[in-house]
Amino acid sequence: MPMYRLRTLPVVLCLAAVAAKAQPVITAADAPQDGQQYTYLPGTYDPLTASGPNATWDLSAVAAAGEGQIVSFIDAAAAGHAGLFPSSNIVLLDGTGESYLRKDASGLYRAGYFQQLNGLQLQITYSDEELMLPYPCAFNTAYTDSFTYTYPYLQNVVHGGGRRTYTADAFGSVVLPYGQVDNVLLLRGVTATSETLAPDDYLTVENTVFLYRPGLSYFLLMARNIVRYHNGEQTGTGMGMTYLSEQAFAGIAGPEAQAIGVEAWPVPARNQMNVRYGLAGGHRVELQLVDATGRTVRTQLEQTGATGLQQAMLNVQGLPAGIYLLSVSDGQGQRGTCRVAVE
Repeated sequence: MPMYRLRTLPVVLCLAAVAAKAQPVITAADAPQDGQQYTYLPGTYDPLTASGPNATWDLSAVAAAGEGQIVSFIDAAAAGHAGLFPSSNIVLLDGTGESYLRKDASGLYRAGYFQQLNGLQLQITYSDEELMLPYPCAFNTAYTDSFTYTYPYLQNVVHGGGRRTYTADAFGSVVLPYGQVDNVLLLRGVTATSETLAPDDYLTVENTVFLYRPGLSYFLLMARNIVRYHNGEQTGTGMGMTYLSEQAFAGIAGPEAQAIGVEAWPVPARNQMNVRYGLAGGHRVELQLVDATGRTVRTQLEQTGATGLQQAMLNVQGLPAGIYLLSVSDGQGQRGTCRVAVE
């Protein structure tokens, strides 16, 4: 019996990067949205072994390994089987099945999957959702997540589950066949998934690398090396890579390399505002608040610490209530912005 869970998402690979100073931060603002559509191209496998700050992955010579695949996202309320997965609020369609996902401020989760398979309905229901990507995610972010699910198979029920262990151990630039993409974050890890249908046990181990980029609601690239076992005996292997097509990437706003990921809370803020941003350590950073007229109303200097997520407190006491533009810059061409509210 195959591990049907492997059909839920297209196989995608990670990138190679050219030196980039800014450290990307993937936040809930980068979660998939209704109506988004991306085309991914399959390519020859590359493990993307380089890690650390300002890494570069050169995939310019990756050979195409087949036709492109379109994936799209729709609101769960518009999906045909949303009632089966009530916790989901966004659905991924890949031309084969429907992956029911849940997104919130803490991350992107897999809640279920539905597919018509050889005249039968495959319905995978997660009793413990699978964390696909935590928010925020930046250099040195690490997480471990366990998940469980079931699905009917013939006259029986398959019980499955596993564990994901991932670390964002690199950021930088990747060179794809159509050009260089900067400001990308590499997430590397292992997913071990087991299924039981007595008397048989199945195990799939996936070593996977993802490349993410702020402003892109799904991965830029994914590379996977898969090993499958049946009752303890290895039964097969597979590897592959998939990456965003040039046409799909061209439609993404803000592809500039010199971008700092920025987020702020609470919303709205009163007296003090927490500011979190991604930047390699050793930089002097300027925080600025600009009002609706374009006037700078607050300026604050910060010194970054060790490479990783940086955090500062910005005094907003006495400012009129309203919407402001928060700017974070390092004086070396790196800059990021986000809109904030003060009450």
